[in-house]
Amino acid sequence: MKASKGKRMILGVFLLVWMQGGQAPATGTLEGVVLNSVTKEPVRKADVRIQTAGGSGGRRTFGVITDASGRFSAPGLEPGEYALTATKTGFLGNPFSPQPRGNGASANVRVAAGDIVRNIELRLVPAGVLAGRVVDEDGDPVAGASIALWQARQSRSTRQSGRQMNSGTNDKGEFRIANIAAGKYLLSAEWVARGNPEPPGGVRGPEMGYATTYFPGVTDAAQAAPIEIQAGQELTGLELPLRRTPVFRVRGRVVDSEWNKPGQRSYVFLASRESNMTRQFGSMMMEEGKFEIAGVPAGTYTVVAQRMDRNEQLFAIQPIEVSGSSIDGLTLTLQPGLTLQGRMSIEGQSSVALKSLTVNLTPSDSLVFLPPPRIDVKDDGSFTMKSVFPGRYRVDYFTGGRGALYLASAKYNDADVTFAPLEIGQGAGGTLNLVFRSDGGKVSGTVRNGDSPAGGAAVLLLPVAEERRSVSNVMVIVAAADGSYQFGGIRPGDYYLIAGEGPESIAWDDPDWLKARQDKMTKVSVTANGSTNVPLTLAEDRK
Repeated sequence: MKASKGKRMILGVFLLVWMQGGQAPATGTLEGVVLNSVTKEPVRKADVRIQTAGGSGGRRTFGVITDASGRFSAPGLEPGEYALTATKTGFLGNPFSPQPRGNGASANVRVAAGDIVRNIELRLVPAGVLAGRVVDEDGDPVAGASIALWQARQSRSTRQSGRQMNSGTNDKGEFRIANIAAGKYLLSAEWVARGNPEPPGGVRGPEMGYATTYFPGVTDAAQAAPIEIQAGQELTGLELPLRRTPVFRVRGRVVDSEWNKPGQRSYVFLASRESNMTRQFGSMMMEEGKFEIAGVPAGTYTVVAQRMDRNEQLFAIQPIEVSGSSIDGLTLTLQPGLTLQGRMSIEGQSSVALKSLTVNLTPSDSLVFLPPPRIDVKDDGSFTMKSVFPGRYRVDYFTGGRGALYLASAKYNDADVTFAPLEIGQGAGGTLNLVFRSDGGKVSGTVRNGDSPAGGAAVLLLPVAEERRSVSNVMVIVAAADGSYQFGGIRPGDYYLIAGEGPESIAWDDPDWLKARQDKMTKVSVTANGSTNVPLTLAEDRK
């Protein structure tokens, strides 16, 4: 009996050790609610995505759906940091803690073992809608018209256009554009003949067509009136009257420079040079490289021919002016794109692999339709940019949050292009040297809405100097659930800080938006390796 008792005691200890060793690791839970950012009402059936913020196991994504009261719960999460994103049809995607715009660090929700993180608030911004119809000079509907909605931006000297949304009219001349973010827009309509220079109902006589019309009914883009759309607003009943105008043809041929033969299989089009709101006219290619573009109103244009040849982009660009008559006998000679050599280097201590950095040349003129240069970066930081077209460019970069780096210097040949345009002429290659530094400053703090933390608020870090305001130097991040935020890798200098309702509330490239909030911005000076704490209050109180 004593031996049996001893065996039972040993077995009991073994079972206890086995049970303890086999227990599942303690997990945490995230709980919160999804709200309409305008009405503050709960959003039911929203899709909430929860993504792990890296780690040895890589990124994993979990999904939950909100209930009738807009609430969600995600139990069984391993300890770590998570990023949350809520989506639903009719709303704009609004991440709670996304990768930021620019090069700042993202804010994430941290879950500890056994913790229940409550009161997470995700605010979805309702999308706007714009609807109306296009009519001709007699008030009859125009079917098949092309509609474009452009983000309206005003630079220091000229009006520019940003992201474009496209639509078309139905048989009643009606159009509807959905999923629009709050902001100011320019609306245009055009009707281009497809294989027939005369639109339906055309009259006899000189060749006539329709000029591009901008709201509220003008043909000059500079006189277009911006349409301001609020979050969730449905703006309907707009009418755009197209105007008949004399139109002309542009004819010519495409020639391959290497073989002096017709440039077959080329794509030729016209783009207006009178505004950055580019209108394109496609061509009809014929035998022996000949092309014809019909329905072109008077104006200044750029003729572009493109073709891929043995994985190399060939191009021809020629400015023209159409006035009073058609243009015949135009010759476009295809040339290979230019090749730029370059090198990236890092000053200061950093574990970042140079090959992981991303550098882009962004067109700063109206030729935004040209394809971006192909970039091949080697381990030592040397790189080659192929198929670069002549023009004016801005050097943009993205570090992906790696190592908190910033671009300290960019030189093209002997010219400093860190903030100035990079000018590339016909047949002129060159060398681009980029120097990154790891001594960027930090700015952190907490955003509050009255006495409460403003989790999910968008925080903007904007250079005071206007020439430094580009997508690479302007940072927007989203505050964590407790309202905390932190920027890293900031180039030393002076900046403005302001907190808004969410990412869609930030319009840093809109001068009117900036002017209206100038007195609500906080100025901060960033020094190399410095760290500054700046508490913020929402620019517009939450209801």
